[in-house]
Amino acid sequence: MKNEIQRAFDWSLKAAFDAIDMRGDGYLSCDTFKLFLKVNGYIATMNELEAVIRRIDSNSDYMITFTEFLDFFKSPRINSEELFFPKDSR
Repeated sequence: MKNEIQRAFDWSLKAAFDAIDMRGDGYLSCDTFKLFLKVNGYIATMNELEAVIRRIDSNSDYMITFTEFLDFFKSPRINSEELFFPKDSR
């Protein structure tokens, strides 16, 4: 069973998701990102936070589940730098 669980998740992405989900809600929202960034010394505008959410949130409910997070970062078409610095905004 342990091997099945290890194959089922990319634990480094799970750890990243859990670190951002400081409230333990099981999803990431604008408020969750804002809190995580603030605790880590960064300030983001609501527009910036919403842009990040829109990039990852595949069903447009403004809540990023672990599956959406995993799918986004495992996608071969995305460069993680583009999450915060989209080509059209440079």
